[in-house]
Amino acid sequence: MGLGLTSMQAQTTTTINFGDASVLTGQFTGTGSSLSFSSSGGLGGGGGVTIASGNSGIQTFNSTIANSGSYVVSAYMFNGTGNSGYGGLGFATASSNTLAGSAPWSPANSIGVTFHGGGGDFTNNSSSASSLTWPPGISDDTWYKYTLTVTAKASNTFDLSLLIQTSDANGFITGTYASKSVTDVVNSSVGAATQLQPYFLYQGTRFTAVDNFSVTASAIPEPSTYAVWGGLVAGAFVLIRRRRRQG
Repeated sequence: MGLGLTSMQAQTTTTINFGDASVLTGQFTGTGSSLSFSSSGGLGGGGGVTIASGNSGIQTFNSTIANSGSYVVSAYMFNGTGNSGYGGLGFATASSNTLAGSAPWSPANSIGVTFHGGGGDFTNNSSSASSLTWPPGISDDTWYKYTLTVTAKASNTFDLSLLIQTSDANGFITGTYASKSVTDVVNSSVGAATQLQPYFLYQGTRFTAVDNFSVTASAIPEPSTYAVWGGLVAGAFVLIRRRRRQG
């Protein structure tokens, strides 16, 4: 009889495709300028969220994730013809958040990324942790998929990476536009939280639609889980020894 104890990892992915008008109001808590549902404004001509020119706000996903291991938030965002403004993704400690009063616009007690046509910032609370550039800049009237990966490390420290992919109108990835990363971002407010809430933000005239908001949470189980497994293994070895003595 053989026994083994391996490191366990749980992973869950949730994707919101905004297929009907109730999804935005039922799954998100929004502040700032309100968004609109369009039955044909999303990927493939299906349902999606539309952003009126000049509107700014943040939508916080109502579901929480565990603040451990690596976790990912992504969204398709349509870059219109406006040449001013930002989009953004991240994780916050609060269930409702507001934009900062100036760039990079990210909310308090959060970690994430904001992006515009030719660059952006990895964000640490409402400040920039690292500035980003990707000349010559994204194209107008085009869907892009933005993916932020955060890895929680020891001592309130995080690694962040951003992947920008080009997409056709149906959401099929056609290539990689940019890939950026930063290491050892220290954030004590996020580090102290046991759970986080993903969000997307919008500011100015840059982005006009959002679709397929997705969250993947990947975490190593808490110490209590290992204690349970350790107890089971110890009990199994005791049972094996008893059977050998009886034999």
